[in-house]
Amino acid sequence: MIADQPVRADERSAAVAYKANTWGLNCVTFALLLDVVCRGWFLNEAAWDLLAIILVGGVISMAYMAKHQVLGQVFGWKPAIISVVVAAVVAAVSSLIAILVAMAVK
Repeated sequence: MIADQPVRADERSAAVAYKANTWGLNCVTFALLLDVVCRGWFLNEAAWDLLAIILVGGVISMAYMAKHQVLGQVFGWKPAIISVVVAAVVAAVSSLIAILVAMAVK
């Protein structure tokens, strides 16, 4: 390596860029979730399109980590499986509640 050439990026700059992208993605994700909740509660609109964007983003992220074999290292397999099961149970219960509320309104 020639000493005159500056280093373009090092591990610290990569870590900072990764953290910045993480904060940005979290902001967008929670803004979309808040929009879904507001549409449902205040406007009585279905926001499945926005919810699908959130889910697809999560699936893409997890698929990328699984492809590069770091999914188990980042989260651990046990918490990852538990979170998927808990998310499925919450989705099933909330769907059941939504169906019962819709039936009660009619």
